[in-house]
Amino acid sequence: MLSPFGRPYQFARYHSDIVLRQLREFVTGQRYDSVLWVMHEHRQLLSRLKSQLDGARTVYDSIDSPYLHYSREPPPGGLMSIYRAFDLWKTRRWELSLLKGVDAAAYISAPDSAASADGKAAHAEVIPNGIYLEGETLSASAKQTAPLIGFLGNMGYRPNVRGSLLLYEKVFLPLKTEFPDLKLMIIGRSPVDKVRALSGPDVEVTGTVDSIWPYIAQVNVFVYPMVAGAGLQNKIMEAMHAGKPVVTTEICLKSIGAREGEEILVGRTEEELRGHTRTLLKNPQYAYELGMRGKAYVDRTFDMSHVLERFEHFLFDDSAA
Repeated sequence: MLSPFGRPYQFARYHSDIVLRQLREFVTGQRYDSVLWVMHEHRQLLSRLKSQLDGARTVYDSIDSPYLHYSREPPPGGLMSIYRAFDLWKTRRWELSLLKGVDAAAYISAPDSAASADGKAAHAEVIPNGIYLEGETLSASAKQTAPLIGFLGNMGYRPNVRGSLLLYEKVFLPLKTEFPDLKLMIIGRSPVDKVRALSGPDVEVTGTVDSIWPYIAQVNVFVYPMVAGAGLQNKIMEAMHAGKPVVTTEICLKSIGAREGEEILVGRTEEELRGHTRTLLKNPQYAYELGMRGKAYVDRTFDMSHVLERFEHFLFDDSAA
């Protein structure tokens, strides 16, 4: 934990030698055009394995930035804040080392790529998630007798838990005094106890569902007060793809890349988050138009067919694709 060299403590893995032995057995006698490596916890094994890969193109996909995730976690107090500053420096240094010694590297969003690479890794590309547009029928929006705001995501994921609790306490409850019939729906699997405890006459916590789209269709406005986490927020892409107006924070805006005020609304304070939500609830036509512009942006930018084409070039290089 105190050494400035090697991996940060939270990414140490004691079974690496077992994984390496199994991988060597797997690749023996095989030939590969490209090798895609995803798990950063075991990234160092790729360097030890390369002699058996017979010149294959090696590409590393970090997906999210470990450093960016860590830097957005609530800071501890006291002496632990000194250790955290050291560990953050160590994590950034370690993450940058993961980009070296490979033919190409990728992140899922520009903020993730910039967090550690910061222009130092010229071969690091941004390849986002995608939305499947073909063969899909979105549920028609159900007519609501009461206004409904929503949150969508894996509710066992700590940043989502924190965001949903902030939504309940800082947006839903204050607006409930202005909109007595206001309801809240939290859609997503594996809700932790703190989230389940919100269930009541005015709050629905769905848990795991067969399809998210019928639930999304019921929501008037999606609100994501995200203050932690990294990567590209699928939950926001899905809500926008369904034509729903979205209110979120600046960290999500930078990852999604939509135009603030045109395709998405951003609250930099709790009051701004409430204000944007209030405006959308009071102006259904404005909410509809914002949702449609957001949908057009997401469908245009994150069409899975285009994303997969980019990923193919990344994986095999333009000359080999």
